[in-house]
This record gives sequence, C-alpha cells and structure tokens, in this order.
Amino acid sequence: MFNKNTLLISSLIVMLLLSSCTLGQAAEPTPTEVDVNAISTAAAATAFAQLTEIAGLASPTTPPTNTSQPSPTLDAAAGTPTISVEIQITAQPEITITPLGLGTLAPVPGAGVPTLTSIPTQSSTGGQPVVTCNNFAFVADITVPDGTVFKPAEKFTKVWRLQNTGTCPWDHGYVFKWVAGAGMGSNNSYAFNDTNRRVAAGATADVDIFMFAPDQEGEYTGNWTMFNDQGQQFGYWVTVNIKVQK
Repeated sequence: MFNKNTLLISSLIVMLLLSSCTLGQAAEPTPTEVDVNAISTAAAATAFAQLTEIAGLASPTTPPTNTSQPSPTLDAAAGTPTISVEIQITAQPEITITPLGLGTLAPVPGAGVPTLTSIPTQSSTGGQPVVTCNNFAFVADITVPDGTVFKPAEKFTKVWRLQNTGTCPWDHGYVFKWVAGAGMGSNNSYAFNDTNRRVAAGATADVDIFMFAPDQEGEYTGNWTMFNDQGQQFGYWVTVNIKVQK
C-alpha cells in the first residue's frame, strides 16, 4: 500500500516539474505562405508614386519658338535700280569658196552661210562646157558602152569621142589619161604630140586606150580626163564601166 502511494506521488511531482519548465517558453510560430505577385505590385506602386512626386518638383521648360527674321525693305526714295547691258553684234561676212574642179559656193544674202550652187558630176556626158582656153565635152562611147561584160584578164580597146570646147588647140604636150578608179590599163595614155592627133578648137577626136579586164569577177569603173601642156587637169571626167564574169 505504501509503495503504490509513494509511486503516484513521485509521478505527480515529476509532471509538475516538467510543466513548470515549459510555462516560460513562447509558442513556436506557424509558417505563413508568401504572395510574390502581391509584393511585386506593391513595389511598382511605390516606385510610380515616387516618380510622380519627383516630376511634380521639376520646373517645366517652355520649348523655344522660331523668331522670324526681318524682311529687307527697299527704300522708296532710292527708286528702282536699273541694269544696263551693252550688246555688240558683228555681222558675219559673206564667204565665197571655190574648190578645185567642183564649181562655186555662193553665199545666201543676209545669212552668211555659203550654199552649193553647182557641182559637176563624174559621168560620160562630161556636163555643160565652159568657154575657156582648155575644156572638153563627152560626145559618145564609140566602143565598150557602160556595163559591157568581159572575162577575167580579157583585153579590149575603149574609145571615147570627145569635143574640144575650149579656145586652145590640143597639140604637143596635151594628154588624155587615167585619174581615179579601176586602172584597167592605167599605164596607157593618149598623147596629142602627133600632127595627125592635133585637135583644133571646136573639133572632135576619137580617143582610144588599150585596156584589159581585172582578174577577179565584179563590176569596175575607171575615170579618165584631159591634161594640158603644163600638166594641169581640165574638163570633166569620163568613165569606162565593165563587168567581169567567168
């Protein structure tokens, strides 16, 4: 009996001692969940409020305005300025050009620019004769009319009938020879040294030249004319025109 009571009293005393040890200690707090979005929203609101306060303290600056420049004015008493310009016009002189063997270039009245009034053509007709000491005109092709067909290297004799339309006779020193185009015997010429070949003013003569056709096929034209006893060319050109075919 004694032992049971003693054990019960001892247990009560131990329990009281343990209770007195935990009475002065604070209760352990319970952890609370943190709302991150709420914290971010609060921080942004605080920053906006601070910026608004700073902006209110700053003094507004008025933007500069453009200032119009004063426009220059003319003094009415000075009058309107006058500019004088002196222009000199020099008349262009009339020009007359006479190329060798190509007629005369006559100026247009008031224009000062010459225009071509007469150009002789290089043809068998020889053009219109001009009365000078030395001149001639084509009369006819006695042989080998234009376009005559020959074989390559074929020989032939070309004869022109010419008239002395000048006032001087063709005699010693006068010669008819090649001047341009296809040669076809350009080394040959017709001299008037022989008394029988003398051509008086107004007379005609049959002038013959020995020739040969070129070796290659094609159409060929040679130009011939007169030279006086001073070696000067006169008159128009006459031609020999042939075709070479095999």
